[in-house]
Amino acid sequence: VRRMLGLVFSRDQAMRDAVVEAVDVLFLAGAESPVAAAAALADVAAAAALGELASLEEVIKLLVEAGRVPPTGAVTRALWAQATAKEASGGDNVTAPTRAAALTVLGMAAASHPEVV
Repeated sequence: VRRMLGLVFSRDQAMRDAVVEAVDVLFLAGAESPVAAAAALADVAAAAALGELASLEEVIKLLVEAGRVPPTGAVTRALWAQATAKEASGGDNVTAPTRAAALTVLGMAAASHPEVV
């Protein structure tokens, strides 16, 4: 999946659209809940190298612009919940790297719609 992200910078519009559609299907539409979708996007961001982060940012930007990830939607709210969660000893432990990754994805979304932040 991470290797596919780089194709978002292709000169072929159909290729760019296919990458955005694939991310939508794999991480958003295919998720069982907005929380799961947010966690999946944060996981990709956490594991991505610098070039992959640039590609992911472009894909997130295009998803937000297309309305597939609304600035005030459930996935955005779930990302905010992850980013602001406290570390706890309970079952819903959100680690510092997870919070940082969620904040990274929120920053990517804010590049096209500042009202995300």
